[in-house]
Amino acid sequence: MLEELAIPILIITVLFMPLGAALFALGWGIRSYRARFDLANALASARREANEATAVHQEVSRAGTGNTALKRSRKQGAKESDGGADSDDLTLINGIGPVLSKRLNGIGIDSFQQIASWKKSDALTFGELLSFPGRIENDDWIGQAKKLAQAEARP
Repeated sequence: MLEELAIPILIITVLFMPLGAALFALGWGIRSYRARFDLANALASARREANEATAVHQEVSRAGTGNTALKRSRKQGAKESDGGADSDDLTLINGIGPVLSKRLNGIGIDSFQQIASWKKSDALTFGELLSFPGRIENDDWIGQAKKLAQAEARP
């Protein structure tokens, strides 16, 4: 009886073994692909989060620098206002139009002396705050403000 079953079992085994091996390999291939896909998504997500964290860190540090520059300029303005100085016409500086003048006045910059006392880092900070990076340096606002402040100081 076992001999009668041996040949059909052998035929079934020989026929279905490649099919089983193919299905097994296909399963591993799908698992491998999913693992690579999940890994790629995880890496992309980690990079996005790292970039967002870096952007937030830069924004916070820029805001801190901006606050320092604003405080320094406002102190300069307070010293001037104690002496009875009025606000200057900032549009006399080449590169500052009426709109920028209003924006500068809105953040507390209203005199040539305040701009003249800026350092290079302050110029970079205010350039970022005004959404015109590099404009202050290119138009030499600090040099122009120094000349205008000296001319104003001479009666």
